[in-house]
Formats: sequence, structure tokens, C-alpha cells
Amino acid sequence: MLGLVGILIAALSAGLNDRVTSTAMPDIRGVLAVGSDDGSWFDTVFAVGEVMGMVVAPWLAVTFSMRKFSIAASLVLALAGAAAVVIKDPALFLLCRLVQGVAGGLLIPILMAAALRFLPPNIKLYGLAAYALTATFGPNIATPLTAFWTDFVGWQFVFLQVIPMCAAAVALILYGIPQDPLRLERLKAIDWRGVLLAWSIAACLIVGIEQGERFDWFRSAGITTLLVLPLLLVPLFVLNELHHPLPLIRPQLLLRRNFAFGVLMLSGFLVIGLAGSLVPSLYLSEVKGYRPRELASMAAFLAVPTLVFLPATSFLLSFRWLDGRYLIVVGLFILMACFYQASLITSDWNRDNFMMLQLAQAAGQCLIVVPLLMIATSVIAPLEGPFGSATINTVRAVIAPIASSLVEAFVTFREHFHSNVLLDRVGATRFLLTSPVETGDAASTIGAVSPQPSLSLSEIAESASQQAIVMSVADTFLMLTGVAIVLLFLVLFLPQRTYPPFLPKSPSFLPKR
Repeated sequence: MLGLVGILIAALSAGLNDRVTSTAMPDIRGVLAVGSDDGSWFDTVFAVGEVMGMVVAPWLAVTFSMRKFSIAASLVLALAGAAAVVIKDPALFLLCRLVQGVAGGLLIPILMAAALRFLPPNIKLYGLAAYALTATFGPNIATPLTAFWTDFVGWQFVFLQVIPMCAAAVALILYGIPQDPLRLERLKAIDWRGVLLAWSIAACLIVGIEQGERFDWFRSAGITTLLVLPLLLVPLFVLNELHHPLPLIRPQLLLRRNFAFGVLMLSGFLVIGLAGSLVPSLYLSEVKGYRPRELASMAAFLAVPTLVFLPATSFLLSFRWLDGRYLIVVGLFILMACFYQASLITSDWNRDNFMMLQLAQAAGQCLIVVPLLMIATSVIAPLEGPFGSATINTVRAVIAPIASSLVEAFVTFREHFHSNVLLDRVGATRFLLTSPVETGDAASTIGAVSPQPSLSLSEIAESASQQAIVMSVADTFLMLTGVAIVLLFLVLFLPQRTYPPFLPKSPSFLPKR
């Protein structure tokens, strides 16, 4: 158990290294004297590196043993964090971000593989809940941590925070994870084609999506090439994995209904989960001028309750009469209610208006993610754990940055639409809006005007721009409601009934379904 706790700490440190550094990137760019456009590559390269690590992590863990592999990845993550503090050259810092991403990507999949391998059936659900922390607690606690480091301690600790966590992780892994024999003979049959194809697909997708807005999407030949190329590479990758003796993943797993449901549902969950925290933060920072310090309490309302909700959900799933699909449906209804309520946003909303919605979202997300993982892993045999972990975590690593970029692009698109409509109306009525207002009938004869000052065109344009952001945020929440409805239909038709891991799949004492 202590070894698994060590792997959990290592995985959480990898997730925090991702989200905290991304949130603090404006301060980091200022230290490096890099603009926002060029600095956007720091996050893009990190995301590419994370996928590169996740693709190969389970395969390498089997080859070099989980114990040695986890320790090595933790040490690399700590060293990269220390190096990032002293590097002042933007090109070297970009390389350091790539190394950080790869190291983090190597660690996160190991947590799921370790939970599936080492935990006895009666507590395996709690192991899945621990893995879910990396998708719920870790990303959302990043904002309070960023505010603490940048405003009260120093930007350097954005990177240095991983060092004590990795040190604790290494100590616990050394103590608690058994040493498997090395299987270096696997290196002779390494799936190089699969590695290169998977890395190429991930790099094209992530770079194309994250940089698409900056280069005007399909009006750029480079972005168009990056987004079209994966359509050609994915079939080649699947074909290679089907016929390779030691593949990175097993595409055959996707033919199992519950595993296919898990992958599809996870993709949709990442969209609504990330957007549920991203969009309120975007509104508060753009309209109200909030910094991470002001956003910290709201993010904590989404992060901290998951420490209670996740094990509580695992406890509920341990009852054989409770179908995990029902919990997912309840969680989706909670999220839909939250998104619809948030779509009623006005420019008067502030942080307090989002607090209870964030708390409800935390409950809804936990009711979704733990049953989702239980259903997906129920059809995975212990020896197939590395393949299942590689598939799920690679999808997660690719979808997460793409989801964030697409949500931001949707907000920007709707903002431009509403801004054009509002400014057109301002242009049509500009003389009425900027002229003094006459008061009473007598004004027509004596020329009296209201003492109320008129608005300048710049003030009117600024007000219209602010209102366009509010309306685009409302549209985004309605879009997220639609995504949740699609996921609801997916739950109703695709997965099969799954029982807790410590029960037989078809207990004789239960009626057939």
C-alpha cells in the first residue's frame, strides 16, 4: 500500500507540475522576457511531451520493472523542475518543458497499472478513486497553489514544488513496490514504428489545435497539414499495433463494449470537466479582472470536496445492488443543472455566484469518473493492465489540451459574433447614445438638457465588448449542457452492467439483466 501511495504522490506531482506552471505562465514569460505568442509554445511543447511519455510508459514499466521505472521518472521530473528555475534562455527553457512533459507523462499511467496489479479486489475501487484524483483534485487545486507561490513566496516554487513530492514518492516506492526481474530482451522487439506513429499523431493534433487560433486555423497551410495528417497516420498506427508482437496498445480492447464506453466517456468527461473550471475562471479574469489569488477559493470549492466525494462514490459502488451506470446518470444530471444555471450569467455575477455551482460540479464529476473507470477496467485482465492503462491515459493526454483549446476557441468565436452584433447596433444608434438627453416638454423650447453626462463611443464599445464576453460564456455553458446530454445517451445504450471487482460478474443470487 505504501508503494502505491508513493506512485500516487508521483502522479499528483506530475499533474500539478502541468497545471500550476500553465496557470503561472504569464509570470514565467515575464521573467524570460517572452511575449504571449512565442510563450504559448511552452505549454504546447509540454503537452506534446506528456503524450509522448504516456504512450510508452506502461511498455517501459514492464521492461525495466515498475519500481525502477517509477523511481527514474520521478528523479527526472525533480531534476527538470530544479533546472527550470536557473534556465534563462527561452530555447533551453522550451527543451526543459519538453523534458518535464515527458517525465510527467511517464508517471501518470503507472498509477492505474499499479492499482490494477497490486490492490486486492475488495479495495480496488478505492485505487481507482485515487487515480481519479489526478483528473479532478490535481488540476483544480492548481489555481490556489499558483496564487500562493506567485503572490506570497516566489515564482521559482512553481517548479521547485515537485522536488519534495518526488523525494517522498521515491522513498515510498523503494519501500513498498516489489522489484520485478528486468525484461531487457523486450528491447530487441520494441515497437519503433508504433512509437513514431503515435508521437507524430499526438504532436500534429496538439500543435494544430493549440496553435490554430494564433495562425487562423485552416487559412494557414501549416495548421491544415497538421490537422489532416493524423487522418492518414491513425489507420497506419492501428494496423501496426494489430500485427506487432509487443504492441504499445491493443486496439482489440476497443471491441469490448465497456472499454470502448470508458474511452468515449472519458473523452467527453474531460471536455465538460475542464470547461467547468476553465470558463468561470475566464469570465472572472476577463470581465472582473480577477487574478489567481481571487480565483483560489472558487477553485478550492471544486478541488477539495473531491477528497471526500471520490471515496464516498467508491463506497457506494461496493454495494452489489447499485448499478454504476445509475451513478453516472445522476452525475450527468447534476452537471447539466449546473451548466444550465450558469448559462443565466449576467455581468453582475462574481466569484460568489459560482461557489455552490462548483461544489455541485465536484459531486457530479466524482459520481461520473469512478463508475466510468470501474466499467472500463472490468473487462481488462491483470496481464492486460498495461495495455488498458496506455490506451486510457493516451486518450486523456491528447484530449485534455485539445478540449481546453477548443473550448477557448468556441468562447472566442461566440465573443466575436456577439461583439459584431452589438457594435452594429451601437453604430446604428450612435447619435442617440452619445447625444445629451432632453428633459421634459420645456426642453424643446428653452434648449435645456439633462445634467447626466453622455457616454463616449470608446466607453460604449468597451461596454459592448464586456457584454459580448458574458454572452459568449453563457453560450459555452449551453454547449456544455448539450455535450452532457450526448454523454447521457451514451450511458443509456453502450455499457453493460458491471459488478464490484470482489463479486463474480454474474452472481447466482442476483436476477439476470
